[in-house]
Amino acid sequence: MKSTKPGAVVEITDAVGRVTSYHSFTCCHCGNPKTVTGRIEDVADICRSCWHLHCLEPECLQCVPFKRKVDAVEARAESLRSMGLL
Repeated sequence: MKSTKPGAVVEITDAVGRVTSYHSFTCCHCGNPKTVTGRIEDVADICRSCWHLHCLEPECLQCVPFKRKVDAVEARAESLRSMGLL
C-alpha cells in the first residue's frame, strides 16, 4: 500500500521575507500540485484503484490517472499526424 504522507515541501516567501513551509503532493489523477496546510485527510485521499494520493476535486474521485490522459492525447496526435491532419 502507498504512503499517505505528502511527498514534497513548498516554501512560500511573503513580502517581508518570512518563509513558510508546507507539505505538498501531486494529484495522481489531475496532475495538479496541492499544498497541505492542515491534515492531509482534508485535501487528499488514497485511490482504492491505483493506490496513489489524489485531491478531492470532483473530477479526481474516479480513477483516471493523469499519465493515462497524457497517453491518450499523445496517441490521438500520432493518429492525426499519420493521417496528415496535424
